[in-house]
Amino acid sequence: MSNDGGWCGDRLGITYSSAVFGGAMHLTQQPAHGQVSIMFHKDGTDVYYKPNPGYIGPDKFAVLVEFYNIDKPYNVIVK
Repeated sequence: MSNDGGWCGDRLGITYSSAVFGGAMHLTQQPAHGQVSIMFHKDGTDVYYKPNPGYIGPDKFAVLVEFYNIDKPYNVIVK
């Protein structure tokens, strides 16, 4: 993701049998310099990041997407 001062995001999901599914997503590591918003869709889960006011620079956070018995961790780097 790119830190442009506003909300930035991506769709994360679990690939199973050539299809992508969304699932419950849990923030497992908070960002140090911003906030995260999560929105579920049937074909993926959108995760958005917004830096704190006045912060310019990198950040990172981690999420876990759960779909039935499949867990998919994501480490997100904000540049």
